[in-house]
Amino acid sequence: MRDEVKAVADQIVELAGLGIDPSELGDPTPGTARRHGSRPRRSPG
Repeated sequence: MRDEVKAVADQIVELAGLGIDPSELGDPTPGTARRHGSRPRRSPG
């Protein structure tokens, strides 16, 4: 399962074209929060 997640992460990075390392996805910086309209993981309310 880890391999699948990494593969998907790599694809996202390629699609984004930002050259972000998959390892950084766990701790996104304010700059990467708004790419492809993806919202930061925040519990509702």
